[in-house]
Amino acid sequence: MLAQLSKQVDDWCRSAAAVDWNGSFSSLEACQALSQQLTESKFLQELLMTLPINSRLLEQCEQLQGIKKLVLMDDTANDIKLRIHLFEDYAFDVAHNHKWSFFSTVLKGGYTQFLHGEVGNNANTEDIQKMPVSTATRYEEGDSYFLRHNMVHSLRALPETVTLVIRGPILRQQSLWHDFKSKKQWYHQGDETDSLKRKLRVHETEATVSKISSLLK
Repeated sequence: MLAQLSKQVDDWCRSAAAVDWNGSFSSLEACQALSQQLTESKFLQELLMTLPINSRLLEQCEQLQGIKKLVLMDDTANDIKLRIHLFEDYAFDVAHNHKWSFFSTVLKGGYTQFLHGEVGNNANTEDIQKMPVSTATRYEEGDSYFLRHNMVHSLRALPETVTLVIRGPILRQQSLWHDFKSKKQWYHQGDETDSLKRKLRVHETEATVSKISSLLK
């Protein structure tokens, strides 16, 4: 089983590396096809079940602002990751962009995504202060989207929402975060110095795998 799964992972990663991660309509279509390969077979289930015995991936599982993020694939050669996210008791988060472009599809539950605008390569945190919500879109089970790294967004998710995320290669050194409620703003590095996130312990990852598997039945 593990040998077959390893071949599937290699084939999937080759396809993911061919995606235009700078963002276009073709990026969305390509990622939707990659997502369907996972969800329309036992592929995703097998990745979840084997995660607790993969020490390299276990080291990368983390919690950030009420979201448990499990890493199911890590293509280091092309800097692409496949993750599955579990939103727990989750409310309105901060406005932020990302260091990478990504694709997300809702497997369970749903959330509203708020788009605030775009930031350039030389943008600073004060720029987000001037970005009120411009668009709000509701995503339910089965819905998906592709978001470029320069787009500022925020989310309001239902508890126990599960999403599948294909994270593209790093394209920026840091992202910008702004909390409209507290008025705090900061540069988000997302590395080991990040005080907002913490690594999940092995038993926490195992419990999260079990919960996600139960929610997706």
